[in-house]
Amino acid sequence: MGNSTLQRTLYGADQVGRDAYGGNPSLKFDATGFFRLEKSNRWWLVTPDGSAFLSFGMNHANPNLINQSYNADFWIKRFGGAKFGSPAYKKRLQQFVSNNLEAFGFNTLGVHNNFNTLHPAIRFPWIKSIPFVKTHHYLVSTEEDFLDVFSPEFEKRCETLARKEAAPLKGDSFLLGYAMTDCPIFTELDAAARPTHVYGAKREALPTWPRVLRNLTAEAPGKQAYVAFMRTRYNGKIGAFNKTYATRFANWSALAKASGWRTEFDSGNGKELQDNEAFLETVLERYYSVSTAAIRRNDPNHLIFGDKLNANTNCAETVTHISAKYTDLVFYQQFGRWQEQRNILGRLSEASGKALFNGDGAYHAPHDHMPDPHGPHALDQEHRADLAIEFAEHAFALDAFVGWSFCGWVDTWNTMPNKELKQHGGIMDAFGKPYQPL
Repeated sequence: MGNSTLQRTLYGADQVGRDAYGGNPSLKFDATGFFRLEKSNRWWLVTPDGSAFLSFGMNHANPNLINQSYNADFWIKRFGGAKFGSPAYKKRLQQFVSNNLEAFGFNTLGVHNNFNTLHPAIRFPWIKSIPFVKTHHYLVSTEEDFLDVFSPEFEKRCETLARKEAAPLKGDSFLLGYAMTDCPIFTELDAAARPTHVYGAKREALPTWPRVLRNLTAEAPGKQAYVAFMRTRYNGKIGAFNKTYATRFANWSALAKASGWRTEFDSGNGKELQDNEAFLETVLERYYSVSTAAIRRNDPNHLIFGDKLNANTNCAETVTHISAKYTDLVFYQQFGRWQEQRNILGRLSEASGKALFNGDGAYHAPHDHMPDPHGPHALDQEHRADLAIEFAEHAFALDAFVGWSFCGWVDTWNTMPNKELKQHGGIMDAFGKPYQPL
């Protein structure tokens, strides 16, 4: 697809205009009253009115970012003296964010926005988050956070959350769909201790689902699933299993009764890694089948984006062939230049056969108050703009690529709590001044 066609689709053409949702009615499909996907000459998002749509979203519009020691007074004055959190403050914030979206050419509010403040006043297409498990990469998740997805309790949890969060939105025509966990900890590489990284701050090593479930008690459905899986994998030979793990289980029942028998991962044990990856697929089949079914029961009208899979680790490439069975597209995150993303996008497309959507990613230029922002670092704002344009032009030209949500709204400083090591950069500085080259 040529760049001129791409630009007309993203931004509309003067002689055509856009529909109420920002879609381009010069490319028309069946109207269903809700956003959906269709593949013709390429994958398209389709607006409720049936117009072609490619999503370009803004992330991290959160009032907390403008209520810090270094900028709170400024924003109170800018909003006419309205007290933070007051109805007047909220109304002026909503208008400011709406103006930002229009001024900077965004047509979507991405998943990382404070919708308690913004919704439903701002009528832009948006993505709702329902984290059925809270193992987001930026948290220090404990073993308790890796829920036993084989248990009846997990089914009840998913149904309760979907009834609470999705059912009330089933008639919202501006809702694109539902995301789930933000870069969940799936693989051993996801869980490994990391130094400061392009997408996150320094963090200690974390548990994984296979390791948590294998250490449960004999009564736990997850432990039973693990033992049954390994028994089949090792052709019923407990001795072969013992050889891999240097254990002395007399039989499979003894393994089932052993809780807390192996909480750590031996990175030098290739067979253990293979076992964990294989069992992870069984875990994810159960996790996605239960969680997505709960959404569809409570809201059959909207897309399921699923977890935002981390493509800066091996997660996205490892699990996409499983997740894509249950989601409508591949929702991923990668902070990387176009040269880093292009090959991964091809592999994700091949593994899934579905549309691709980068739910969070950007480029930032460090400064004194923001010395280590997320994403590849640019030399200056002009270089940053070049990197963003390069990725957008190439990614949206792919037949499978339908969305990019830009990180983020306003700069955070390293004096903000929890931003000492890594900061979120914005399209504006901490006082709302736009970076004009970008």
